[in-house]
Amino acid sequence: MEPEWTKKNISNNTLCSYYYVIFVIIAISAIMAVIAAFVVPFIKGISPGMKALQIVTFIIQAVFGVAASLAAYLMCDRALKPTDRII
Repeated sequence: MEPEWTKKNISNNTLCSYYYVIFVIIAISAIMAVIAAFVVPFIKGISPGMKALQIVTFIIQAVFGVAASLAAYLMCDRALKPTDRII
C-alpha cells in the first residue's frame, strides 16, 4: 500500500522526469556498448579469443541496456500518464 505522503508530495510528472533521465542514461550506455563492440576488433595486442569474448559481452550489455531503457520509458509513458484508451 502506498503511503499517503507520497501521493501528496510526489507527482507523476516528477516520477516521469526521473524515469526519463534513467532512460537517457541507460540508452547512452547501450549505444556506447554497441560502439565498443565495433571498435574491439581493431584493437591490436589482444588475442582473438579475448576480442570475441569482449564483443559478446558488449552485445549482451547493449541488449540489456535497450530492454532496461525501454522499461523506464514505458513506465512513464503508459503507467504514470495513462490515456483514455478503450481496452
